[in-house]
Amino acid sequence: MGNTAGVEISHADRVYWREEALTKGDLADYYREIAPVLLAHLRDRPFTIKQHYTVPRGPFRWIKDAPPELPEWIPVSPQPAKSRGGELVRYPLVNDVESLSWMVDFGVVDLHVWPSRVDAPDRLTSCSSTSIPRASTSATSPGQRCSVATRSRQWASARTR
Repeated sequence: MGNTAGVEISHADRVYWREEALTKGDLADYYREIAPVLLAHLRDRPFTIKQHYTVPRGPFRWIKDAPPELPEWIPVSPQPAKSRGGELVRYPLVNDVESLSWMVDFGVVDLHVWPSRVDAPDRLTSCSSTSIPRASTSATSPGQRCSVATRSRQWASARTR
């Protein structure tokens, strides 16, 4: 077992990517290392779990509702699901490195979050007031990108009336 951010990673030595000789423990370490940037994109967004039973290219299942194994310290966000006739689904929130590490231990490899945050689930949030490091520079400022996103929402809203 390995330990990442205080969370025990079971089967940390299980090889996930044979070609690169990378393990489940390596994935947990990688996510922990990039957490300062990654969590800004995950925080307060409903999370859909894609649980791989053994390895990333093997069988998996999709989980919307927080599974019974989810620790109490990982928050959930009840959101109505159109696919369930408006019934609430308890989506986990991956807001910290411990929650992210738990997800890896549970078999999560790829991260699936809503494009909106829990405080405004019907509004696309493609920009944030938080400072997110950018990998490349662009002529478009964050304010201009937010303006474009706002205009896009207004356009989409007008089209559905």
